[in-house]
Amino acid sequence: MIHKVALLFFLCITLHSFLWQTSTGISVKRGKNVTLTCPLTPDKNIGTMTWYKQKPGQGVQLLLVYNFSVPPSVRYANGMNTHRYVVLPGKSARAHHRLRIISAAEYDAATYYCGFSERNIDIKKHA
Repeated sequence: MIHKVALLFFLCITLHSFLWQTSTGISVKRGKNVTLTCPLTPDKNIGTMTWYKQKPGQGVQLLLVYNFSVPPSVRYANGMNTHRYVVLPGKSARAHHRLRIISAAEYDAATYYCGFSERNIDIKKHA
């Protein structure tokens, strides 16, 4: 099975993943909500969408995993504020998925990545 992953702001090709860069830069006023759009458009609503955050000079941190199962579910990584990060799934199989950050603050300044897998991902292995 081909495993596809795309990340915002990054360009790389690895064994089972396809990664590319977008030129999106977003500025937001402190306290306002901001919505990030993942450039991926899955063929079907199966598998998982993952969101990551990387602050300058730090490693990549898993935020959450959104499972397309019925009913859909969101699993947040340990320590993530479940009220600040909201998944906005696409309304159709080919629609873009989005991540909304509620009440943005200075500590939200980072590069955000999204990824897609046709397989379900167990967040316990990645948290």
